[in-house]
Amino acid sequence: MRSRARGSSSWRVAWLLRRKPEGIAATIGNAALSLSVGSVRLPASAPAASDGATARPGRSAEREGRQPDRDLVWTPSDRGRPQYRIVRDGCFTIAAPLPAGTRTPDIRAIRVHAFARPADAGGSALAADPVQFQRINKVFMLDEHFLPGASILKWEGPVTIGVDGAPAEIKIP
Repeated sequence: MRSRARGSSSWRVAWLLRRKPEGIAATIGNAALSLSVGSVRLPASAPAASDGATARPGRSAEREGRQPDRDLVWTPSDRGRPQYRIVRDGCFTIAAPLPAGTRTPDIRAIRVHAFARPADAGGSALAADPVQFQRINKVFMLDEHFLPGASILKWEGPVTIGVDGAPAEIKIP
């Protein structure tokens, strides 16, 4: 995977998961699934995200050299587009573009969202059951040579996520 330039900013794709046996496992049924990566906001001196947004952490966080988790920037794997959501059961891989300058220690949590699946063209939407989310085997970023870095999370559930309800949040130790 390569970094891409968009205007004056760039982004790097963080490969989150790999295929079985190294992937995410979930029973999705008639729902759709998306994950979000929670990372710290970068200081104003850091490069802007692909959408041009930057933010400064609070003063106390600057003194401690670490940003509070309540101020995380959430980057969705579906980029806000329903057509990019996972709509099948089993193991799968997800990637999310993170703001330029994001480092592995800046990633603090993963959120798993369940959505109602849109109706097919000319059809009606099916009622969606909750998603059964079983595991995450690897979470990693690409290094400067676009190779996978060390995994920062392995998680085993299960957890049930209601459709269009609160996401499940998995902290990264």
